[in-house]
Amino acid sequence: VDWAKDIRSGKNTFSGILQQDKSFNSYDCYIIKIAEKTGNFVEVFENLYQFYDHKIQTQTKLLTKLAYPCFLIFMTGIFYNIPLIISNFSIKKLFVNLLWFYLPFILLGGFFVWGLPKLLSKDNFFARNLESVVFRTPFLGKFHLSGVLARFMFSLEMVFRSGIPISNGFELVLKTTNSPNFRIDLRKIIAISHQGLSCQVLLKELK
Repeated sequence: VDWAKDIRSGKNTFSGILQQDKSFNSYDCYIIKIAEKTGNFVEVFENLYQFYDHKIQTQTKLLTKLAYPCFLIFMTGIFYNIPLIISNFSIKKLFVNLLWFYLPFILLGGFFVWGLPKLLSKDNFFARNLESVVFRTPFLGKFHLSGVLARFMFSLEMVFRSGIPISNGFELVLKTTNSPNFRIDLRKIIAISHQGLSCQVLLKELK
């Protein structure tokens, strides 16, 4: 209700209100900002739904592929402690042994799920080099690159459909990307976009 009052009274924009709500990330806010500039709310929200639907499907496939290795790790921990169970069974000792066995895998999984995205969201030398390593990592690199490209192409599509000038459009796309290396290339594109170059020539700057 407060949102509706603020928007009707002109106190705030829809994207500005969403930025105050922690349930929405910066990507959602900037995409909706494109809708505000163009008035294509229905089309933008439909495409935003399709983007997240694709993201959920990708994550589901990833979890499916990881299920079997996780099961093997779990069973390895059990088999590793079978001698303890047979000889001198102690619930406390068994729990401690299993905890120490699984802890490295838990920490590694937490790093890839939460830590790595946080580090890559930064815009510094370390983040750029870390992402370069990630891109060269089998499976993980392909997964990360597909997510970056999906965001980039979706944002670019919204900009081109809206009729926003190319230079302003790439500035909006820059704010939506989650790749520190893509940000460098996009800044180069923005710097030369005022020279009247075609979009095809500008996109060649993406490495």
